[in-house]
Amino acid sequence: MPSFGGLFGKKKDSSAPSSSSKGPSQKGPVDVNTRLQKMHDASETLELRERVLLKRINDELAAARAAQQKGNKTVALRHLKQKKAYEEQMARLGGQMLNMQSMRDKLEETATATHTFEAMQGGATDLSRLNKNMNADKIADVMDQVQEANDMANEALDALAQPIGGAMVDDDDLLAELDELDQADLDEQMMGLASPASKAPATAAAKPGAKVAPVSAQDEDDLEELERMMNA
Repeated sequence: MPSFGGLFGKKKDSSAPSSSSKGPSQKGPVDVNTRLQKMHDASETLELRERVLLKRINDELAAARAAQQKGNKTVALRHLKQKKAYEEQMARLGGQMLNMQSMRDKLEETATATHTFEAMQGGATDLSRLNKNMNADKIADVMDQVQEANDMANEALDALAQPIGGAMVDDDDLLAELDELDQADLDEQMMGLASPASKAPATAAAKPGAKVAPVSAQDEDDLEELERMMNA
């Protein structure tokens, strides 16, 4: 139980430092968790006191009934008066417990809000510090460096992909060769259209023992005339 000596005018110790002293306090601020624990302990003390008072009230009521049954009204009234005093104490105790709980709730709420504020304040400070090292010009410079590095990497990769062990073939020469192939195919098609023998079924040449018809003098003359026309 806490001591209540200070509530009844206990003589002040002359050796104790005066509260009006302007010197710094020897005690620093109490941690919130420590304060909440102290309030929790105080609440438990109040609850214990409440249980004690409730038992005393029941005991006084039982004693008053017993005295009334024996016809001793004086003793019964004394027990009822004492019960009434305990009830008044219990009522005041209930108010104290309610105030203590309200104070604990408010302290916890404020402590949580303070921690949230400190966290947000620290985040804002860190964000401002980080933003000082990053702006639009610096970002543009970094992106230019990245692009330049990519270009250099692409040039190096292209260089590594160049053929080795021989000269590179010119595309113009390849295109000219393709044109010659196209012209050769066209000549073959023209020769096939002009030759009567080309119109014969392909299956006839495939038969074993088939005789090839001799080319007539007229056909040879026609072929020579066609070649002269194409070469003209």
